[in-house]
This record gives sequence, structure tokens and C-alpha cells, in this order.
Amino acid sequence: MRVLSVIGARPQFIKHAIMQKSLPLYGFEDILVHTGQHCDFAMSEVFFQSLQMSAPTYHFGEITLEGMLTRLKGLEVEFDCVMVYGDTTSTLAGALYAKERGKKLIHIEAGLRSFDMQMPEERNRILTDRLSDLLFAPTKEAVENLKNEGFMGKNGGFGEVVLSGDIMQDSFEYFSHFALPPQGLQQASGFVLCTLHRQSNVDNKERLEFLVSGLNQIAQEEQLILPLHPRTHQKLQEFGLQFGKNVTILPPQGYLQMLWLIQNAKIILTDSGGLQKEAYFAKKKTLILRDRSEWVELCKCGVSELLGDRDLFVAYRNLGRFDCVDLELYGGGKSVEKILETLIRF
Repeated sequence: MRVLSVIGARPQFIKHAIMQKSLPLYGFEDILVHTGQHCDFAMSEVFFQSLQMSAPTYHFGEITLEGMLTRLKGLEVEFDCVMVYGDTTSTLAGALYAKERGKKLIHIEAGLRSFDMQMPEERNRILTDRLSDLLFAPTKEAVENLKNEGFMGKNGGFGEVVLSGDIMQDSFEYFSHFALPPQGLQQASGFVLCTLHRQSNVDNKERLEFLVSGLNQIAQEEQLILPLHPRTHQKLQEFGLQFGKNVTILPPQGYLQMLWLIQNAKIILTDSGGLQKEAYFAKKKTLILRDRSEWVELCKCGVSELLGDRDLFVAYRNLGRFDCVDLELYGGGKSVEKILETLIRF
């Protein structure tokens, strides 16, 4: 069976890296399309190199949905199904293209809901789920979301739902043994790690100014390390904002370097969906710099907290400790096996 895998953003590179290693073992041929949604070297090619991924069969360099669809429709390639991950523009492009070609659509990381339709990711994941023939849900909560939307009914007309566990845990457990410190970083451990890139945080001047102010306050007391996303860097310049000298700014890091930072941090502040889970796998307390999260189970069990409209510095000071919980919450690192065994039967 020939699988057309459509990826384009950092979290998808990480997920597909572990999937790509297993596809041939189950008799699948991987035709990899890199849309180019993250076309910066530090956000793209470096991941292919460090994770020892095979080069994409097709590499577009497109960042818009329209551009991705145009390039996909121009492909002259035969395949049996389309596999997409998560909730990016690339995800939706792959989903629409699958239906355009009349092919089965496989959605990995299906059923997540933040219930915030202002988030582009929420719209992308809902539309992709509706189009999918086989939906691999990472958690019981995700399965419940799909059930509430009618996916589990015999006459619902939607795709088949499978509780697979989270492929991010497979990746974390495999690659964490190869973690590398960022080049030139002096701090060995005990720092606060922060990432900041989400549109709702960085595209609004008042919101970004609020977050920068809070992070600068935290940096007065703790070593704060911030790998700076290109989008955030651009908006800081545009709005005339800057971090204080106590904030250690790093360029975007590869996955192995980010794993090292996660493992050696004492607390993590982030608006990333993927980093919330990686922090959980590393047993680190996390303050989510958002009002809502699609990973509701992390907030329910208390290992993560939402910032909401609270003062960032106060919320940081009031963070509790990480209470160790069962890491089987996300499938125990066996999701790739479950996904591919299901695909063979499907």
C-alpha cells in the first residue's frame, strides 16, 4: 500500500519521523510531501537531518492553503490513502486533496477540541475530522469529543474512530536518548524554559506586551531560556518590544536540543500544544500561556495550568509541583504499532 503523507510544520516532522521508521516494516510505501509551511531551515530541514528522516518526495515551499492545494493537485503520483497529522494548514490541505482524489483519509491526532473557534487550529481539526475515513484519537477525551459529535453512531456517516494513544510519546521515548544541549548554552539545569509563538499571543500587541512584561519579571528571579520563534521575533520588532538582558534568547532549536531543554528545565511556560505533552512525559510542571487547551486531561490531573487572564508573574509564583501520574494516559509509547496494525486491517 502506498501512503501519501502530508506534513509541513515542526510537530508533524517529529511525529512522522517515528512513523517513517516503521512504515516499511508493515509493508507500506511512504510518499512524503513537505508543503513548506515551515520553510525556514531551523524550523524544517534541521529536523530532517537530526531525526534522520528520508528527504521528502515532494517539497513545495507553500504557506497558504490555496498554494498547497494547487501544488497537491499538480502531483502526478499514484497512492492508496492520505495520512495527515494534527491541525495545521498542511493538515487541512492534505484532507481536502484526499477527497479531491477520492482517496481514503487517515487523521492522526483526531478528536482534539479546545472549543475555541477563533483558533485556526480548531477549525482545521474539526474540518479534517469530518472528512476523515479513519480517525486515530490520542486520548479517551478525544474519543468522547468525537462520540458527542456523532462519529460513533452506526448511521452517522462519519469515519471509524480508533483510540490509538499519542504518537508524540512514541517519538519522545525513542529520541530522548539522543538529546543534545543547545550550542553555546552555559546553564546546565534548573532553568525556566519558555516558548511563545501562537497567533493569538504574538499577533496582538497588547497581549504580547503583557507576556513580555511577565517573562521579564520572572527572569529577574530565575534563569529563563527562550528559543525564539521567527514569527515572535518578527512581531517583537514590529511592535517595538524587547526582552530584558536576563532572558537568554536562543535561535529556534532542533528536536534533540528541545528534548534536552525540556529534560533539564525545572518549569515550562508555553503556548505550544506539543510541548505541553512533552513536558508531561518529562514530568515537568507547565504553565500554558493560553485561555484554553486541547489537552484538557493535563489540566484535569493538575500537571498543567492555564494562564487565562491571570498576571503571568503571579501565576508562575503560585505554580504547584508536578504530581507524578500514570504515563499510560497517552498510550504508553505504543501508538505507532496500534496505528499501523489498524491500517493493515482497514
